[in-house]
Amino acid sequence: MNPLVACTPLSMDLEAEVQVRIFGTVKKSDLAMDKLVEMISKKFPSGADTLETDGEMLDIYEVCFKDAYVTVCMADAQLLTFA
Repeated sequence: MNPLVACTPLSMDLEAEVQVRIFGTVKKSDLAMDKLVEMISKKFPSGADTLETDGEMLDIYEVCFKDAYVTVCMADAQLLTFA
């Protein structure tokens, strides 16, 4: 299984002059279901109900981004690295 992932967010503004390419990894989460329910219920209360009832049937994955290339106004891309 290849854990590498890359994506390019698309701007809603068709004239945006910034392009971003993000690179990272995906792994199966080690979070306990009760911790995940707690985190999600703070932002999406109805989502917590789904996790509580169907959580045992779900596989939860984490996406961790390490690097991003940012291009502004068609200039050279700059590498940003996240700790």
